[in-house]
Amino acid sequence: MIAAKGGTAVAFKADVSKRADIEAMVRDACDRWDRVDILHNNVGVSLSGR
Repeated sequence: MIAAKGGTAVAFKADVSKRADIEAMVRDACDRWDRVDILHNNVGVSLSGR
């Protein structure tokens, strides 16, 4: 749907508890597009035994 409208989107996998993962994600986005206009954080948590 995004590509059909002329846009691009990329999913990044990162552990939000690890600073290096977040820095790598931002660096990758900036390498692709030179800036970040919109950032949607969709963070899931898994608890053992549930």
